[in-house]
Amino acid sequence: MCARLQVAGSGIAATTLGGSAVDPEELRFREARRKACILGKLTQGTMGFEAQAVSAKMLAQLDEETVAKLLADKGRKLWSD
Repeated sequence: MCARLQVAGSGIAATTLGGSAVDPEELRFREARRKACILGKLTQGTMGFEAQAVSAKMLAQLDEETVAKLLADKGRKLWSD
């Protein structure tokens, strides 16, 4: 779904086309989760080629750590592809 910004009064709320307003922090969290998932899959695939793939539990832990790191950053890594 495409997201767009909607200026409402003194604040800015992100909305999906035809959807309701989304809190900016929730939007950041969703993007961090999306990016962490992609990075985890790329890492898992690369390690799988070398017969070093990690367990699902370890992969979930790595995803959570990646989300935390992306959210702690100023945003450049979060929004760049």
